[in-house]
Amino acid sequence: MGKNQDEIFSWLEDSILALEHGFTDFLEQMERAGWDQNQIILKVPKEPVLVLQHLDQEV
Repeated sequence: MGKNQDEIFSWLEDSILALEHGFTDFLEQMERAGWDQNQIILKVPKEPVLVLQHLDQEV
């Protein structure tokens, strides 16, 4: 594996961890607001959405 590929995997890992953290927080906020998680329907776009963000920014 080359250095660029290692950097990409590291970036993907950081992105997935940030997404998991943010989604957990989202669900906790919804629950505190009185929403029933079992009744929430999330719509996901059919096409992938790529959001670029500097890795040094807080998520």
